[in-house]
Amino acid sequence: MKKYIKYLFYLLGVTRLWDLFVFRIARIRFYKRNHSYLSKHPGILLPDDYDLHETFQLDYQKYWEEGELAAREIGADTKQISKNAGYENILDWGCGTGRITRHLQKVFPTAQIFGCDTNDRRMEWNQRHPMGIHFSTIALVPPTLYSTAFFDLIIGFSVLTHIDAESQDAWIAELYRILKPGGLLWLTTQGEAYTHQLLGFEKRKLHASGVYTRKGKQPGHRMMSTYHHAKIFQKKLSNHFAIRQFYPGKTNPAKTGGQDLWLLQK
Repeated sequence: MKKYIKYLFYLLGVTRLWDLFVFRIARIRFYKRNHSYLSKHPGILLPDDYDLHETFQLDYQKYWEEGELAAREIGADTKQISKNAGYENILDWGCGTGRITRHLQKVFPTAQIFGCDTNDRRMEWNQRHPMGIHFSTIALVPPTLYSTAFFDLIIGFSVLTHIDAESQDAWIAELYRILKPGGLLWLTTQGEAYTHQLLGFEKRKLHASGVYTRKGKQPGHRMMSTYHHAKIFQKKLSNHFAIRQFYPGKTNPAKTGGQDLWLLQK
């Protein structure tokens, strides 16, 4: 029933109302837990509640601890493939509030860490609390201002999941451009574990094209969600990258919250 109600909000163009309703419920649900966490960690840097809700979930402890866990898992995943521990430049593409970005220096202590996102307000907050990280705002469509073959590692955690289907090819080509030869792209998509959220005709569109976007009014927002058919998407990625590892989210739910994980090499 929930997916039909949610789709009705999309159809009526009032997804903002649904999102605000979910946000207010989350504030009530996590109020005591978050207040307790803040009292135990008074110096912790946290962005605005809505930004936490929109980019992850409104749980302060999970935001901090799972951000660090994700950074360490990314380090373990990539080091299994690339024995080069001396990464020079790492990009957290679509970094949001820096949930993962801020922990990357613990995992890659010799690297320069970069973070980028299309949301001006979140990037301004990151820039006020830079933590030794180079943050910048990017446009909704490529190219970026980064130099060709600049990054050793690019991380895209739940980014293609909020980019419309029409822009996917351009972004894949841009990530290829700014990645060094031999560099790695750590990327997630919403695959089979998420298709239960779609209605029947949406699933048919996904299976026909390999990528389907349920569009909201604000590109990049959580209410604009893109789904990928792994077998078809694999062919698209293979035009640019060698696929070194693939972890289907349905059989590896603990790895990236059920999203499909791609480890790609230029």
